[in-house]
Formats: sequence, structure tokens, C-alpha cells
Amino acid sequence: MIILQTYFKPRHINFWTAVVILIGAVLRSIQFFGATSLWFDELTSALNIQSRSFSQLATQQLDYNQVAPVGFLYLEKISALIFGENDFAYRFFPWLLSLISLPLFLQISKKFLSGAYLLGSLILFSGSYAAFIYSGQAKQYSGDLTACLLLVWITLFLLDKKPNKWLIFFFAITGSVAILSCFQAVPLSLFLIAFLGVNFLRSKVLNEHKFIIVIAFVWSLAALLNYYYSQTAIGNTVKSAMSDYWANSNNGFPPSGNIQKFVLWFPQKLLEELTFFNGWWYGGQVKPISLLSWVLLLISIPGIIYLISKSSIKALILFSPLIIALLLAGFRIMPFANRVSLYASFPLLISGLAGLQVIKEWKPKIILSPIITIFVLLISSIPLYYLIKSKPPMLAQPTQPVLRELKEQMKQNDVLFVYHKARHAIRFYGPKEGITNYQIANSHDDITSYLREIDKLKGNKRVWFFYTQWTETQPFPDSIKQYMGNVIGKEIGQIKDPYGGTEDFEAAAYLYDLSDPKE
Repeated sequence: MIILQTYFKPRHINFWTAVVILIGAVLRSIQFFGATSLWFDELTSALNIQSRSFSQLATQQLDYNQVAPVGFLYLEKISALIFGENDFAYRFFPWLLSLISLPLFLQISKKFLSGAYLLGSLILFSGSYAAFIYSGQAKQYSGDLTACLLLVWITLFLLDKKPNKWLIFFFAITGSVAILSCFQAVPLSLFLIAFLGVNFLRSKVLNEHKFIIVIAFVWSLAALLNYYYSQTAIGNTVKSAMSDYWANSNNGFPPSGNIQKFVLWFPQKLLEELTFFNGWWYGGQVKPISLLSWVLLLISIPGIIYLISKSSIKALILFSPLIIALLLAGFRIMPFANRVSLYASFPLLISGLAGLQVIKEWKPKIILSPIITIFVLLISSIPLYYLIKSKPPMLAQPTQPVLRELKEQMKQNDVLFVYHKARHAIRFYGPKEGITNYQIANSHDDITSYLREIDKLKGNKRVWFFYTQWTETQPFPDSIKQYMGNVIGKEIGQIKDPYGGTEDFEAAAYLYDLSDPKE
């Protein structure tokens, strides 16, 4: 312990924070470079971007009930033009933004924490499994987190220092890009810039901080553009479908009609979303992760009191993303649920460690030493879980290698029957692997309709069934394989998921002989 205390002296904290950031960056890069093909949700974004020009992306509703901010769509389009239509291009900016989030979080934490507690907060942020997952996915969620971190950091910086003209320009431009790339950043940016202006006005220093007018104008213009896009390019049908999905499937909005349930929803969701941030969908299944979230939320209470006592203004700025998220959910504008709320949980990491820091100051005998605290955080956070359960990268729906092998095995008169939910995969990767002749199943909500469609394939000697996107609510590929292999024909070949994936992680193809149907 004496050796550890020697190496964790205050002058060494900068070194250790750099080490933690490096480890976090490496993990995110492993996810980015090592992950398999784009999976279902990523493909819906990629196909929309692939098929539209810049002007169409800004003015037309996306297909497949997809919703994404115009700034994110433009970044993805630019990346695809530079790197080509491939996995790397569509995942590049989410990965890059996830790397930027690491030093941003550190700079924000430095405003509130010091020493080992600063390092502890960074360990938790760098070890976030949800942030790790979305750092390698072609979706806007890692960008949402980085955008809100950037706006909070800029606001805290402006509160303490007067920037030179180049920094003013930098803050105005980067902030506007963040706002255009994140729907949640629209109300957040307006709140922060208004709050900052009112604070300068009350402090009678507005004349010395006229630069805020420039930043306020540029940010407000970006917020207006993103809001206009959300109201014109996203149709009411899609908005209604998304609202129903998040309300019914993910408890993203507080229940209406019962005040008690409405009020209790908020602390329950705070715990759920902090657990999701720490552990993704595994958070509730792994006891150390769920326990960690409980403890963080509990000790955030004295932590918040401590932060307010130090500076109520800075504390409000820190918690502004979480406050905005809860308000948006309360008014049923945007859900507070898993990936959509990824941007809102990070303040609780800081307040949780602030709670430990203040308890140590108030009652030094009832709290572990900072060094032991760091050790506990390490063994209860996600980095250890990588080694035990889910080694990076996350391998999900490797459709391209399956289709590549399928092309090798296909013969001239083979029939390729594609499960409806694999239609995006075959349209995106099929041409890349030379597969252009296939039959996509229609969309059905019941298995019987799928089987009647398959009956039309009877008499063919070689019929391939390619599928991805198995779901618990529609595990139809299981029944289709059973029907084709044991009822109307027999299985004569298979291309299994190359990484052993099953259920929603799986991509596979099976070959059947239906030339002598049993029915």
C-alpha cells in the first residue's frame, strides 16, 4: 500500500490520467478496427446516406423509420466520399468523436475533482461499456455524448476565462457543429448560452464578455437549423412510431395519469440509465456493475450538495445535460432510455466521486483511502469485465464474411431466399461480394405467412436461406430452418456465424434440398 501511495501522489495524477485515457482510446480503437460488418441499425443509416445527396439528406425524410440529426448525416456522407462505401467510413466519425470524449470528460472533471477521485471518475468514464460499444457503431450516439461534453466544457471554460479571438472562433464553430450533430444539444446549447449570459449580466461583467454575443449567435443559428430540420424533414408518422417504440418498449417516458408512478419513474430511470452507461445491456446482469451504479447514485447525494456548496453555477452547468434529458422525457419530447440518453449520465460519475471526496473530508474514518477506492473502482468497473465475459471487439452480425463464403459455394441455379430483416445486409454487402440475384421475403408479423411464402420454393434442389436480426419477439429464423430442413426438405449445407454468434448477434446461411418435398 505504501508503494501504491508513493505512485499515486498528486504530482503523479497527470501521468495516471494519461494512462487511463490511453487505455480507453485503445479499447475504443479495438472496437472500431476489429468489429465485424455493419449490423441492422447501422445498415439502415448507411443505406439512407448512400442513396441520398447532401441536399436530400437535409430535406427528405429517411427511410426505414430512421431519425438522425443532419450534422451527423453530413459527417457520415463526407466520410463515405473520402473513404468509400465501407464499414470503416461509416464508423470513422463515431470512433473519432468517442476518442475526443475522453480528454473532454477529464477537463470537466478537473473543475470538480482532484487527486485519486479525479482519476476514479476517469476510470469509470473510460471503462463505460456503453461508450465502448457505440464508439464502433455507425450511429449518432457516441457523437451525442461528445457534443454535450463539448458544450459543457466550453461553458465552464468561458465562465472562468476570457478567450482570445481565435478561441472565440473555435468555440463558435465547434459548438455549432456539435449542435447540428445532436438533437439533444439544441435545448442544451440554448440553456447554457442563456445561463451564461444571465450570469455575466448579474455579475455586471457583460461588457467585458461581449464575445458571448458571437458565440450565442452562431450557436442559436445552429440550434434553429437543427430544430427546423427536425420539424420539416422528419415526418409525423416517423415521430409517432418512434414515440410509441420508446414509450412501450423501453419505458423512455414517465407514465401519465398517476402522480406517484410519474414521480417514482425519475429515480428508477436514473439508476437504470446509469447502469446502462456503465454496463450496456449487460449492466443489470452483472452484480458488480449494478452495485456500482447503486453506490454511485447514493453517494451522488452528498456529492451534489458538496458541488453546489463549492459553486452552484458550475454544478448547474455540469448537470445541465441530465436536467435537459429529464425535462425532455417529462414533456414526452425525447425519451430518457439507453442509447438515446447516453449523453446524460456522465455527471453522476463526477458527483459520485465528489461524494466520496467530501465524505473523506467530513468523516475520514468511515471512507476507504483514495488508493483503495481506485482499486475497488477498477475491479467493479467494465475493464475487468472485458477480460471475463466479453472480450473486445463486439462481434455482431458478420454478414459480409458469410456472404463472401456463400458466393464461393453458390452454384449457377441456386436460389437465395433472404429473411426480410436481412434485406439491408444483402442490399449493402451483396453487390460487394458479387451477389445480385436473390429473393427477399416479404414482411410478416407471424411465422405462418413466412412458411406459406417458402412453400413457393418447393421443387428446387438447392435453396439457400440467409438471415440476420433474430429477435426475441420474432425468432422466425428458427422456425424457418426447422420447416425447410425437417418438414418440406432436408439440410445439405450450412455457413455458420464465423464468430459463433447466436440469436441477435448471428448471421448465417443454410442450404436445403426442397426437390422432393415431404408434404
